[in-house]
Amino acid sequence: MFLSLTNPKVRDDIYGKANWYPYYAGYAQGFVSDVIDFLNIKTNQIILDPWNGSGTTTQVAAQKNIMSYGFDINPVMVTVAKSKILSNITYENLIDLAHEIVNRSSSSRMRINTSADPLNSWLLHPSSYQFRKLKYYIMDSSILDSRFQGIHEFFLVVLFRTLKRLLIPFRSTNPTWIKKAKSKNERINIPRKKIYSTFLEETISMAKVFQSDDRKIRSICEGKSVIDLCDSRCLKLLPNSIDHIITSPPYCTRIDYVVSTSPELSLLGYDTTTFHDLRCRMIGTNNIVERKSCYSNSWGTTCYSFLNQVKNHPSKASKIYYLKTYLQYFYSLYRSLDELNRVLKNRGTATIVVQNSYYKNIYLDLSKIIYEMVKPFKWGLMYKEEFSNSATLSNVNVKSRVYRKIDVSIETVLVFRKES
Repeated sequence: MFLSLTNPKVRDDIYGKANWYPYYAGYAQGFVSDVIDFLNIKTNQIILDPWNGSGTTTQVAAQKNIMSYGFDINPVMVTVAKSKILSNITYENLIDLAHEIVNRSSSSRMRINTSADPLNSWLLHPSSYQFRKLKYYIMDSSILDSRFQGIHEFFLVVLFRTLKRLLIPFRSTNPTWIKKAKSKNERINIPRKKIYSTFLEETISMAKVFQSDDRKIRSICEGKSVIDLCDSRCLKLLPNSIDHIITSPPYCTRIDYVVSTSPELSLLGYDTTTFHDLRCRMIGTNNIVERKSCYSNSWGTTCYSFLNQVKNHPSKASKIYYLKTYLQYFYSLYRSLDELNRVLKNRGTATIVVQNSYYKNIYLDLSKIIYEMVKPFKWGLMYKEEFSNSATLSNVNVKSRVYRKIDVSIETVLVFRKES
């Protein structure tokens, strides 16, 4: 038996590009590589990650010449994941392309209406206008050769990083939350030269990976990864079509990943309406969705016990608000697991990374809940390993210490095999 997998939360950069877009919910490249080796996954098999996030699963699978599907509901994460498929291009080429994008944008006097631009949540109109021009030329196929898979997404991520870097006044103590301007007076104007110089600096930072002489970092097997927008509750896949699942579902930790990516979503054109719709569709949303969810016996006894404790907790909002959000979460999680069971082949495997958490002083054993949810699917647990993780964002909220001391969270790796 394999002695130990790489800790999913120990950041590494074995294949490069891991630092292109810091993502709290991501996991280590070495972990995915270990799982592929542990399960002896063959090059003629197919891997699925239905919560692909920043694209670690699809990147490592492509490096190992294994076909993979990577889906996510957030278009920002789909863009980031696609950028990591970029390969067989030189550092010098990327720098030249960045200068061409900046030169075209700087000299352009194109008309762009920014009066209702989503970027105006932070920027004054002149700054929003400069970002819109950069995005226009990033998508211009006369500059970027679409034969390089991921080239447009690479420069979109450069633009993401540029915007985030320049929005320092709107950062909060919670690294997953970004504030918006409350009035026009709080919106900022960033000099045009500052925007362009930052764009070039971020390109250089990201492109450095292509200076490496290490072939496994510079090269990826093109055409081996299908990355797309998709809801885990309704996968665009045929039944019994997937050999292996390697994934980490949204944790029940109340982190709002839509808010954390709101500047990037604004760059992609998401306005208030589409932004709100995406928040409501996210698993683990903090919004109460217009859907009457109630406990199902399919969720298991551990889930029932947890929900009952939340319902009976003395805090004022437990029964009125928090119970509803947890019901929504487990409803969506079970639907997703049921969908994974539909597409997974008999004798296929599912490797799932989950994190425990707390509601007030009530312990949420998510790994046990998932174990009980998939047991009726005849998923047999073939391997389990736990890792401690002190770098948990639950400790950012000082109010939680009223109920318990600073947490050391547990990341649990569950490896199942679907029995025929």
